[in-house]
Amino acid sequence: MTLYNRYWKLRAFVGMLLIRSTNREPRGITNLSTDKELLKKLEESARKPLSEEELRKQRVSFIMGSVGKDSGITRAMIEDILRSQEGRK
Repeated sequence: MTLYNRYWKLRAFVGMLLIRSTNREPRGITNLSTDKELLKKLEESARKPLSEEELRKQRVSFIMGSVGKDSGITRAMIEDILRSQEGRK
């Protein structure tokens, strides 16, 4: 995915969050708004290309979240499998 696509995907996600938050009934707090500094940091991070190490960590984290904690699969096992699939030792 190109940097341009990641940027617009992130903007769409943030927009979806804003729409969801405005469609909810108030729970005692009025005039909710998104922190502009937070949005700025999210947009800046979307522009930054990911390193190979960051991508690898994201893959491991995604797999760990998908298998569940009762599966008996460890982070080390996942890292070993990914290394073997990538041809690394």
